[in-house]
Amino acid sequence: MNTELEKQAIQYLKSFEPNANEEPYYLAYSGGKDSDVILTLAKLAGVKYEAVHHLTTVDAPETVYHVRKQADVRIDKARDSEGNHINMERLIVQKLLPPTRIMRYCCDVLKERGGRGRKVVTGVRRAESVTRNANGGLVKVLGKPKTAQKSAEAAGVE
Repeated sequence: MNTELEKQAIQYLKSFEPNANEEPYYLAYSGGKDSDVILTLAKLAGVKYEAVHHLTTVDAPETVYHVRKQADVRIDKARDSEGNHINMERLIVQKLLPPTRIMRYCCDVLKERGGRGRKVVTGVRRAESVTRNANGGLVKVLGKPKTAQKSAEAAGVE
């Protein structure tokens, strides 16, 4: 790992750490290598976090086994408004077609519902695509523009 980037990431995690009145970081843990790096960095930074894996029911068995071995990662299963588990098969039946690159309804329902209203930490490699390289830096601050800008400036993030 690039030690300068590691130090910078740890500093950013410390700078943006939720205060005592806020919930801890919501660490979106996929079970992949990027998530493992983020989990390690959060531990090294000594920040408070809640690591959560959203079970999609179509993850590779090796990924599920790896996630289960992580003692500090909670596995969350999607539920509908009546409390029933939602899985990919049910979603396909409801939508009448499988998810596509254009219609990614599965991610919204199965993965992206957690962490609303909290500071969410994810791992995304810039090298994965041209778009991610153009849009991503070490930190991406989302939220109300003025609040996000003030937070970014206070932490020295451009």
